[in-house]
Amino acid sequence: MLFKAMLIAFALSEGADVKTTVDSLGRGCYEANPLIGSARPSIGRLIAIKVPASIFVGGTAVKLHKNHKKAAIGVLASITAMNGTVAWLNTRCRQ
Repeated sequence: MLFKAMLIAFALSEGADVKTTVDSLGRGCYEANPLIGSARPSIGRLIAIKVPASIFVGGTAVKLHKNHKKAAIGVLASITAMNGTVAWLNTRCRQ
């Protein structure tokens, strides 16, 4: 049950990151993540990068959960917390 809740929280945190990134770009801020490859990426580019990465992380967590339940939950909790922090920072960006 906890693992499923963590998967859902992870997915929601990914969505929050994209939403707040798009909002902050609209306010004139820039994307600082070099993996995105552009200071002002399009929404399509953000989604094209985030969706496969999220599927990879989620799928890896599912596989990890089969033999290492606590580790899988810890990984998801860590990434979810990171995404939440990034989303919060995005809301604070002002130009």
